Amino acid sequence: PAQDLTDTATNDAQIAQEIESAIKSIMIKYSEVDEKMTNLGLLEEKFKALELANIELKKEVLKLSEQPASKPIKSVPNQVKAKTLVEFLNNKL
Repeated sequence: PAQDLTDTATNDAQIAQEIESAIKSIMIKYSEVDEKMTNLGLLEEKFKALELANIELKKEVLKLSEQPASKPIKSVPNQVKAKTLVEFLNNKL
């Protein structure tokens, strides 16, 4: 009978240790999943911010596309005399 109690106590202690180990393993796994979910939430927030910025940029592009295109400047190049250019540059320096 005393041996049976010792065996039972040892068996119970071993079962308790296995349960404790399993619970620790579950808690570690849970914390990893929780961390991943937190990171996923942060990524979703960033994605939403990027989507809003993209919408704003699309609106700006649409607004700019409604404006008339600029017309090129049509002018004849002027011929500058070398003497005048040298005098101009000497006065600048």
